[in-house]
Order: sequence, then structure tokens, then C-alpha cells
Amino acid sequence: MAAGDTRGTGSAVTGIADATLYVDSNVTAAINDLVNVQSAQMELADAGEVIAGILLKDSITSSSTGVPINITPFLTVVMDSNSTFIAATDAGGSSVFDISGGTGAQIVNTSTRAARVATPSNTAQLLCLQYNPQGVGFDSDVSVGRFMILERQFA
Repeated sequence: MAAGDTRGTGSAVTGIADATLYVDSNVTAAINDLVNVQSAQMELADAGEVIAGILLKDSITSSSTGVPINITPFLTVVMDSNSTFIAATDAGGSSVFDISGGTGAQIVNTSTRAARVATPSNTAQLLCLQYNPQGVGFDSDVSVGRFMILERQFA
């Protein structure tokens, strides 16, 4: 899986349909980038920031209008990491992470790994659900995981 090849896989909760928000952009962005919305405009999500969802259109410029973002509640994504250190012990919701990287190259930053606790002291963006998910096109890539967006902009 290449950096920035994030893929939305729907809601982690059965029965919740995909939801799309249309906004204007004030940045250049690539399809599948994790984004948020500030002052009614789409921006690229940075480490530690809330995430509105995943950009559904490619070749977005700072003057694009009507940009579609997948904002499905409990949205899960398949993402690459900055190393092969996503482990089986991270899966099942036991570890949380932040993202890093710019447009078209966002990844899970494994150096931000923290244990999930009842009252977290950090504001992690992603919850690891699955290590090396199978059947999504990256079966042999152990740096890939399935994550649920935790730090959602639209709750």
C-alpha cells in the first residue's frame, strides 16, 4: 500500500449508511486524504486535529467548490503506517494512533501509539481495529491496518 492510499470501508456499526458532506476547499488535496472543515471550508487534517472524514474526489485545488467528503459515523479506514510496527496486539481496539504526512501521503504514525484506556489522556485520532486486514488488496503488507476515526469533527 502506498502512503496516502487511505481507503474508507464504511461504518464500524452495522446499519449506518454512508453520509456525504459537500464543502468548498481552501487547500490542494488528493482523493482519500483525511480532512476537516474550518470556517465552512475543507482543510487537510493534521496530527492531533479532529477529522471530518475522507475526501472523495481527486485533484482538489484551493478554489474547488462542492467537494464531497465521506463523513459516515464510526467511519473505518484502511491505512498504511510509517513502519511495519503495527502489531496483532494493536488490533481489537487496544491501541490508538495519530496520523502524519501531507496531501496524498497521510499515514498512521506508529510513534504516537498509546494504549486505549477508559479515560484517555491523549486525543488520538485513530483506533486500531485490525492488523494486516485481508481481502482489501494488501494481504501481504504488514504495515497496513484497519482503523476507526476516533477524533471526529461531526459527532
